[in-house]
Amino acid sequence: MPFDGSSFIRHVAERLVLEFNHAKGAGTPGLVGSAKEHPARVQLERLMPGGVAVGSGIVVDSYGAVSRQQDIVIYETLCPIFTHNDTAEATYYPVEGVLAVGEVKSGLGKSELADAVIKSVSVKTLRRHSIATDEGLGPPAVSYRNYGNGNSFSAIPANQFDQGHNSLDQIFSFVLCERFAASPQTTLQNFSDECKKVSIPLAPNMVVSLADGAIYPFNSKSGSIRRAMMEADGAIFSENPISGFAQLVAMLRLYAVSGRTVDREHYERYFLPIGGSPMTFPINQHIIF
Repeated sequence: MPFDGSSFIRHVAERLVLEFNHAKGAGTPGLVGSAKEHPARVQLERLMPGGVAVGSGIVVDSYGAVSRQQDIVIYETLCPIFTHNDTAEATYYPVEGVLAVGEVKSGLGKSELADAVIKSVSVKTLRRHSIATDEGLGPPAVSYRNYGNGNSFSAIPANQFDQGHNSLDQIFSFVLCERFAASPQTTLQNFSDECKKVSIPLAPNMVVSLADGAIYPFNSKSGSIRRAMMEADGAIFSENPISGFAQLVAMLRLYAVSGRTVDREHYERYFLPIGGSPMTFPINQHIIF
């Protein structure tokens, strides 16, 4: 019997629904949430390309800023991880190595949606350290590299790394829930309302319900679904939940392969005091040989 990849993705989505339902018996709301996040992380990691891992915790930048707690953090394995006793609440990922973040919800109501939007903003406003250099190709520009690749590519201003204007240079954020707490139309309106409260390009790239369907960025001028809100002027709902989850997986794989970040050497900034200055030590005694 031939292997059917699309049917497999469908089975993964159906299995997540079952695991979400089983998680309801975990007890307290906090435990229920953790029980839902774990299978989502496991299933997503299995579907990602090599060199990519899935965890949870907080995303940070080398300027001292931190994100809100993230249920799902998808990162390149080159990325150093700073963790206290392997607890999610005290695990920190440098923003240069994070390609996507996600929130896992049971029912997605207005308050849960507002929380997810704020968490997306808290990640997308973090700054990856980038410096324009002269590589002899023209005016100075910021070099870039793909996730998992230790080598960087020289750039010109037209294709330089720019997380404020290039969607593949921005972290992908998503919301994955069991079901919408209200009708899709109301949920879509709530999503629009929450996006208007923040800088719209910083809002989640996708909202996927395993029971109802998915919300995507939409550009009315081109009449097409886009991969990020920075390329859109609205949002659109599709009622096919299995297709929505499959599209989420496809987008995460796209960012894992084609997403861009900055030079690997910038990780070293996290091993210095904030501001990037080398450590200095007072010298009280010395001896000359």
